[in-house]
Amino acid sequence: MLLNSEQFESRAAGAPMRQHDAPLTARAKPDHENDRTAYRFQSCATRSDIPFETANALLTAHGELMMGRLVGAGGPRVDHMLHIRGFWDHLDEFLPPNGRFYLVWNQHDQLVATGVLRKVSDDIGELKHLHVRPAARRSGLGRALVQRRIDDARKMGLSTVLADTFAANTEMPALYDRLGFSRVGPLAASGALAISPELVDHMLFFRLDLAP
Repeated sequence: MLLNSEQFESRAAGAPMRQHDAPLTARAKPDHENDRTAYRFQSCATRSDIPFETANALLTAHGELMMGRLVGAGGPRVDHMLHIRGFWDHLDEFLPPNGRFYLVWNQHDQLVATGVLRKVSDDIGELKHLHVRPAARRSGLGRALVQRRIDDARKMGLSTVLADTFAANTEMPALYDRLGFSRVGPLAASGALAISPELVDHMLFFRLDLAP
């Protein structure tokens, strides 16, 4: 059952700093505030690591952006909140040992990016919900989040990583191409298609086979 914010917050502390926070791995190019803005990667190990309201707001903003791009490109309008509720309903699939859930914070402790990985079989993982707020883009965060989850997939013993995105989401296909992903046909493991199969003609699908 999906937790409401009060139920979730009773189990999830709002403070973003945790002992298992990872060191900085990306530094931004000049932006509005600082010409060398550092970001902190938080790997969420348990539900109590997640500030629900803040993380949910970021995922909602991502869903709204993607739906706007999809409809603007002539695609169908679907309820993006179904996908967000589905994520929270199956949160344990995205936490260790089944997956990884990253939150990225700026120097003001504002949440600016997220990305998750889930294990869909003994040897296959799926990358999901990569989003970087506009003010933090062109910083290397997107690439760093993809690379970190690829590295995690290797550590989890997976041999293949899958991903999908809307064709209208022009940044992501280019990034996956640069990182060596192959473009493939629709994926049976796609979490997005499991919820909204009518999206299939408006999506691109990717596969990366991991070297031993």
